[in-house]
Amino acid sequence: MKKTITKTTFYILLFLLFIANASLAQWKMPASDRLMDDGFPFNAFKFKGKVKAMKIRFKDFHASNTSAEHGIKLDAYFDGSEDYYYKVSYQKEGGINTWDTYDTANRLISKLMFVYDQQNKIIEKYESRKDGVLKKIIAYTYVSLGRWNETIYYDSLAQIDHRDEKVYNNNKLTVTYLKGTPSESKTTYQYDKDKTVLKTYLPNGMLYYKSKEITTGKIKTTSSEHYNNGRKWGITIIIQTDTETFFKTTESQQNPVTTTEVSKKNEYCDVFQMKTSRSGFPEHINGETIETIEYVYDKEGNFVSKTHYFNGTPTYQTIREIEYY
Repeated sequence: MKKTITKTTFYILLFLLFIANASLAQWKMPASDRLMDDGFPFNAFKFKGKVKAMKIRFKDFHASNTSAEHGIKLDAYFDGSEDYYYKVSYQKEGGINTWDTYDTANRLISKLMFVYDQQNKIIEKYESRKDGVLKKIIAYTYVSLGRWNETIYYDSLAQIDHRDEKVYNNNKLTVTYLKGTPSESKTTYQYDKDKTVLKTYLPNGMLYYKSKEITTGKIKTTSSEHYNNGRKWGITIIIQTDTETFFKTTESQQNPVTTTEVSKKNEYCDVFQMKTSRSGFPEHINGETIETIEYVYDKEGNFVSKTHYFNGTPTYQTIREIEYY
């Protein structure tokens, strides 16, 4: 199954990862397990009620030509086909136990399993593929006050591949280090009342990324800048309220390209409409598109189906079968 991520979606995910880290004054679920689409939560805290298990299926309405005309992949994670489905189980405390992937013949394709300590903090993540052998792929460590301070990633031979280390001062995250990869980096965090400033540097000391988050009442404004060899090449602005999110990114190339998205949320805090406009791209991609999402909810208030429409044409559907404790 394909896993296609558009450039715009990549920026959103990368940016949210930084913001999630910047907000970690005390321990929270590691960001790598929080940054999933709302159809694929890795913890049950987003649910209403105590969820015990969930099955996730997809239905493709074969309307991909509509989106292809605009160079857009609507589903950032999966291709919407019914070749696979997923089964997820949760603890009573809300953390995920297992995440299993099956094909349509009900054969297990892969399994993720999570291990917790006595304080219910996730400490290890295991994965199995075709051989059925569970292998540790990630470990999380903590320091005093339960603060998450290190993520260790393992290769297929169970050897440490790289790690992400965190440094705190007065119970606030101040520095993170990404070590052991070609993309090693250092990220610093500065706090001033309702403002957080984040800067990421490469090993040569060059600035790679900078963001500033300001919260005024219920409005959160985040502006970020992306750099390449010391040259600013991208700017992103995100403005979030309880009911709407405004996102704009501009890439400074020979011919600058700009993408603007406005997302609206319903009373369940689920996005039901996304208006996207593009300029500077090839002509067939420029212009405005509208994606609307239609939900069906269960009695607890969790959605059991989510149907996407692209400019009024149905494209795909996410179906969730939820079991409660």
